[in-house]
Amino acid sequence: MSRQPHAEMLREPAATADAPPGWARALLQWGVPLLTWLAALALTWRGRRAGATLQPPQAPITFYVPALGFLLLGCLPSLFAARAHRHRPHWLSRTTLLALTAAVLTVAVGLRLWRVADWPPPGIGFEEFQLGGRAEGLGSPYESLLAIYNLPGEHALTAWATALSFATFDQGFVQLRLPYILAGLVAPFLLLAVCRRLVAWESALFAVALFAVAWWPIAASRAADEIFFPMWVELLLLWALIELEDNGRAWAGFLLALSSGLLVYEYTSYHLALPLLIAYLVARLAAFGVRTARRTDPGARRDALARAWRTYGAAAVTMLLVWFILANLQLLRGGRAAHLFAGGAAQHAEDAGTLLTALATPRQLPAFVAGKLSVPLQAALLPGYGEQCRYLGTGAMPLFDPATALALGAAFPITAWTWRRRMHLLALVLAVLIITGAALLAPNANLHRYFTGLPVFFLLIALAADVVWQRAGSAAARWAVLGAFAGLAGYAAAVNAQRLERDVFTNPTYIESWRWPRTEIIRWIRAQPRTDAFCVALGDGDGDEIQGASPLSHEYRFLTRGWEISAAATLDDCPLPDPATAHPAVHVIWALPECPAGLGDRLRSRDDTVVERAPIALPARFEARVFTIPATL
Repeated sequence: MSRQPHAEMLREPAATADAPPGWARALLQWGVPLLTWLAALALTWRGRRAGATLQPPQAPITFYVPALGFLLLGCLPSLFAARAHRHRPHWLSRTTLLALTAAVLTVAVGLRLWRVADWPPPGIGFEEFQLGGRAEGLGSPYESLLAIYNLPGEHALTAWATALSFATFDQGFVQLRLPYILAGLVAPFLLLAVCRRLVAWESALFAVALFAVAWWPIAASRAADEIFFPMWVELLLLWALIELEDNGRAWAGFLLALSSGLLVYEYTSYHLALPLLIAYLVARLAAFGVRTARRTDPGARRDALARAWRTYGAAAVTMLLVWFILANLQLLRGGRAAHLFAGGAAQHAEDAGTLLTALATPRQLPAFVAGKLSVPLQAALLPGYGEQCRYLGTGAMPLFDPATALALGAAFPITAWTWRRRMHLLALVLAVLIITGAALLAPNANLHRYFTGLPVFFLLIALAADVVWQRAGSAAARWAVLGAFAGLAGYAAAVNAQRLERDVFTNPTYIESWRWPRTEIIRWIRAQPRTDAFCVALGDGDGDEIQGASPLSHEYRFLTRGWEISAAATLDDCPLPDPATAHPAVHVIWALPECPAGLGDRLRSRDDTVVERAPIALPARFEARVFTIPATL
């Protein structure tokens, strides 16, 4: 199979629109979309006028969402349009490739569900309590997505997904992480879908196999962190872009614009998707315009423009309208534009140790850039580089196994050498921007930032592997390449399985890092009936720190919603029931390291039915004593 350079692929639009449409086809292709475009514009304009009088999120719910709904309705006829198929011959038999694909995806799913009930433990990790608290405060998830996008800030999609999980499956440790687990399960399938549209089946399987067994995305798919979740949207965007290029159908344009808009308020590096996508499409349009202008035959120019409009026109108008609606929903609030890159690099613009402050000393700039960029390069293969995460092990372990690091290291120069091939330059630029931005624009070396580039990194591996695969012309050469693919994937699987089992899932340091006095007390309370009452004696000044014992701080309330809990400075402040009246069971938890003598006797002096329970083991090297007054209902 020969691979066309990207510039050659831009010579003509997709072949689906070569024949002039009939009246029925024209009605479906242009009549229905035109009506929905007008409806969407009218609703958006009405929403902008009403935004000054209606409080958020009423205006978005009333106008902008129906506008998006009308646009989606207008895209439905394109689902039934003819579809151009770019045939990519495969060398192995279809049966063999289907069996290998099933095996790779089964391994991917199996590893992502391996010991999922044991790790991470029911505790709180890096920023999980913040996401849980924000999601719990959003209320109905069906309105909260609009509410949080109406108030620009980072991690809107992440918080909404958690709120949706809470509303559907109750609130708890597992429910907090469920969206991230599901996103981790979906990602290998989306990566395969993207790779299959660009490279040979054999090359795609190699990249997806490396991604399927990589320890880092497997471990990260279990934790509720805003960096890890939107990766599937990034993959969806890439797939929609390929579908739009190949067929020009309006629903692909709608999906492309919507997915890029959803990433605007996620983690900083995800913001790159929208400006890079716009730059890419503008470059495509400019290249087409130059080629069309060079045609000497006026009739040929008109035909080329007509074919392009019939193929891509509806999708282009739909994309512009979706972006216009999202801009009104997300950016144009209160008569002013919000900052596109809220948080992230803009927040650290004046921090020491960033590129923006290093520019003041030009002579030291080369050494600064080299030192910063050496961290992610060495962290890819060697332990002890970057900022160590005490929850997942990044920094303590190499980010990639040696096989993946070797493949990724070769992918950058190969795709740079073959930049004219389809998607090579776009993927390369995006990967470089993510790496340099994470390394140079932040004051610390948090390796989590590079997670946003994982889909692009493995896409680069697929693109480079396909270059090697296509250059292997003889049967012997192709068997040798397949052997190398299989050997590297098998070695990666063995290394990553060992890292997950020994260095992550059973590592006492990481297990203990998820446990805090507060989470252990919450776990104990959640194991009791919701009809019981609880009082936690935790002294003064033990309020909002994550290490504290209070289960009532705002960001932890999502774990205790539905339980009647009070906090007291001392034991005497705990509201105990009157023994003469009917009451539910009451549990008193002494959550202070110093335990006075005769604590149980003091409680029994107030109620002689008090029973001491087994203590709650807390990570801070002390135990919380528990006393229960039985119910008298």
